[in-house]
Amino acid sequence: SELRDHPWSYPASTPWRDTLQQSMDKNSKTVEKMIAEGNKFPMNYFYVFTEIQKLLPKDAMIVSEGANTMDIGRSILKNYTGLHRLDAGTFGTMGVGLGFAIAAQMVSPEQRIVCIEGDSAIGFSGMELETIVRFNFPITFIIINN
Repeated sequence: SELRDHPWSYPASTPWRDTLQQSMDKNSKTVEKMIAEGNKFPMNYFYVFTEIQKLLPKDAMIVSEGANTMDIGRSILKNYTGLHRLDAGTFGTMGVGLGFAIAAQMVSPEQRIVCIEGDSAIGFSGMELETIVRFNFPITFIIINN
């Protein structure tokens, strides 16, 4: 009731927001360059994720794991719906991706789950693929081999 009676929002134009926007614009230009240069052998993460993004259904739940796979994937792979991304967060815990994918599929059986794993990350819990096959979960896996 207090928030309703006394609404507050941060002003759209402040020195802090302007500085933040400038930094975001600079980062976007850097990433755009990396995407453009990534279509070589070997491809870089930015190019690969840009191509994956083109194919992902807008309502897909993205499960992501792996150092660069998760971190760079967060900046390129978009979510259009809230609560549609599961990853290890800032701690970067390895071995949680497949368990997250299984749990997501069990909780939301009709949901399209796309699990994007780094080649090292899949090694931490790859045996869970047997569980996924045994229960016939329709999870899509993409393994990034760097």
